[in-house]
Amino acid sequence: LSVINGTPPAQYGNMTSLIVNTTMKSGLGLNHPHGSFSSQYGSFGSWAEGLTRGTGGSNWGNFLALNASGSSRFLDTPEFNAFHDKGNDEGFFDRVDWQPNGNNTAHLDISLGRSWFQIPNTYDQVATGQDQRQQVRSINLSPEWTHLFSTHALLAFQPYLRITHVQYFPSRDPFSDLPATVGQDRRQPHYGFTGDFTYSHGIQ
Repeated sequence: LSVINGTPPAQYGNMTSLIVNTTMKSGLGLNHPHGSFSSQYGSFGSWAEGLTRGTGGSNWGNFLALNASGSSRFLDTPEFNAFHDKGNDEGFFDRVDWQPNGNNTAHLDISLGRSWFQIPNTYDQVATGQDQRQQVRSINLSPEWTHLFSTHALLAFQPYLRITHVQYFPSRDPFSDLPATVGQDRRQPHYGFTGDFTYSHGIQ
């Protein structure tokens, strides 16, 4: 795990905020399947469930992760009490690895995400029955191939595709919305590739 703030490197495209570069778990080399399950519950009706499973062999592997969570205080509220603030989110991640020989490795990362939540109301909006909601869905595909030339040189190539779909829903009765009734449906595609050649030699 590495965190980059400030000006991002060129390979991150139009990203302008904090970047977290994470190496995910892998099932490569696992001779016996393993997994985990977690369940949590807290105040405001908050809950979370998580499930992972890894399996593989000497030249292949698969790691799967599922998670979901929800709360009755999903967002920061404009009032001390939380009105109309329920929400939930779900995530799916799968990593597939294949290593035909000691010099070549390929893997594919697939992730899906969804969150749905109500927009918190003020006292005035509660009185009018405002019911604005938002949904965010995303998909990420990221294959990668690495080739080891020697103990000194490594080449990695990784194309990627990320699509985020955001929907904002107004109240069924537009006269219930204060100060305005609004709606939105937009998609943000983000695609490209990175290529890295690393050479290391001599005293470090």
